Amino acid sequence: MKKILILAFILYSMKLVGQVSNQLSEDSTDIYVFSFIEYCKAIKKHHTNTKSIYIWGKTFYSRVLPESVLDIKIERINDKLLHKLCNKKKYIFITEVIPLLNENNNFYVGIIPFKVTESKKGFNFENQGGINFNYSFNKDTGKFTFINSKGGIPVMK
Repeated sequence: MKKILILAFILYSMKLVGQVSNQLSEDSTDIYVFSFIEYCKAIKKHHTNTKSIYIWGKTFYSRVLPESVLDIKIERINDKLLHKLCNKKKYIFITEVIPLLNENNNFYVGIIPFKVTESKKGFNFENQGGINFNYSFNKDTGKFTFINSKGGIPVMK
């Protein structure tokens, strides 16, 4: 129950933060898309057979992501499909894009894979690590600049 409440809070907070201007530069893409592309590069490096990534289809962030990245299909998932997939398989992985966070003028976009199982009590989400993408904000240009990323991709089998 605690995990579901935490996830619900994260999803709700995404709606509140979506108003932030989030461009890296005039000729680059949205910082969520940029971060997700970098995440997919890490997935491809460590999990070469990955054909698709499931993400929550209800959030703002899922709507701005492309249909595919580096030949990985981005599949938006809802509760009904999640239930169907969990019944079909023992578990699945869902990737969540965490809203822009600010800490001492450093901005972070987090991308976290969750291992999801279903029990009689509902869905169980197990955090599998993830990557934080660090940006700085240039007040003069009003744009974000990518600094680095921290974290990694877990063994997802």
